[in-house]
Parts: sequence; structure tokens; C-alpha cells
Amino acid sequence: MCAMQVVPSNSVPDDSNIIGSHTDYRRKMDGRVKARIVPWVHRDTEKYFLRTDAPSMNMEVFRLVVSISVEMQWDICEMDVTAAFLQARGFNRDIFVRPPREEGAQGVLWKLTAAAYGLVDSGRLWYLTSDSALVNKFKITKSKLENTLYFRRAQTGELCFVLICQVDNYIYAGRPDQIVAFKAFLQTEFEVGELCRQQFNVYGCEFDQHKDKSVTITQQKRLGGARWEKRGSHRVRRIDLRDF
Repeated sequence: MCAMQVVPSNSVPDDSNIIGSHTDYRRKMDGRVKARIVPWVHRDTEKYFLRTDAPSMNMEVFRLVVSISVEMQWDICEMDVTAAFLQARGFNRDIFVRPPREEGAQGVLWKLTAAAYGLVDSGRLWYLTSDSALVNKFKITKSKLENTLYFRRAQTGELCFVLICQVDNYIYAGRPDQIVAFKAFLQTEFEVGELCRQQFNVYGCEFDQHKDKSVTITQQKRLGGARWEKRGSHRVRRIDLRDF
């Protein structure tokens, strides 16, 4: 998935929107290390003139979706979009990025062709792309009160599918045919990861759905590796910064 075009640096006018970048390394909860090249958004000369707002999942709404799923005896699933911001549509700005030092690329700039991670408008462009696909192509109804909540009713009027979005993660539940249909839709519309059924991570918590459809949400993995020490009458969690 290519998000840039390599151009000679001497072909770009000096007054162009040129920004630097660095490589960001993150350790995932499963132990994997993820690397991203992050443009320096503070050098983006257009950032003050762009609309950047994008809704984020409300934890209360997530609890509502879980409660409905348990009550209806539905499986709860999760699927994430791979490099979601790069799959956002509608990016039409001219931004040139200096490659990070570790890339060893001399005399060239990267002209962005997609909404790269770190740009102020990337989150909004992805939300609009996702929302348009869900409403106009998958034909699902968006809640009038919560912009990250979607649902579908059967012809009888009964609720048959419910979905909530957290940036590039889709958490959903419903009848088996609806779950199959939504997975097929995502795989057609975007490049996505593996389907996680009944077990996944959300907001730093481990989500586990049991055979009887009941649900357990814990933070054992996140807290398990932490060291605790006593300071006065308080227990303080000490975090090793090398974990981040």
C-alpha cells in the first residue's frame, strides 16, 4: 500500500509545504513491535485551515452494544482495517516529506498521495470514508445520537445487527448471516486484518466472551507485567518505559 511518490528534492519549490518525519516504534500487547513513519505535523503550514474533528467511540455506548449482544445471545466480533488512514479517500493536498534519517534517502522528498499517520486531517478523512461505505454501500443505519454507532433491523422490525467503530476497529454483533455479510463487505471494501470472534483487546482491556455468551473484561495482561511499590500509605504502579 503506497502512500507517497518519490521526487527529487531540487524539483520542489522552496515555498512548498515541506515537513520532516521520524520513525515511531510501538510495542503491541502481544509482544510485536510496530513501526510507523510519522510526518511532523507541527511543520504542516496548512493545519490551521483544515477541519480535523472525528468522533471516537464512547465507552458507555460500547457497554450498551455488549449488553445487547449478551441479551440477544449474539457472538461479539472485532475486525481492524490495515493502515486505515492510508485507505482514506479524499486526500488532495500537496505535502512533501523529508525521509527519516534511518532511511538513508538523500536528495529526495516523498510527495504524499494518501492521508498519512500523523497528519491533523487523517482521522477525519478516514472517518468520512468509513461512514460513507457503511451507510451508502452496506446500507446500515447510523444512530442520530452517536456518530460511531450503527445498526440494522430485519424486515420484521427486530434488531439484527449492531456495530460500533473505534477509529480503525469495528466491533459488531448480530445474527450469523449478518456477521458473514459484514465480514465479506469489509474484505471487499478495504484491506483488513483477521476476524477476532469473542476474544480481542479494546481500550487496553482484554475482552472475552464465553460459551454461554456472557462477557468478561479485564486488564490482566496490561497490569500483569507492572511492578508495584509502596510509597507511604499508597501502592504506586511503576512502569518500565522500555515497554513503550
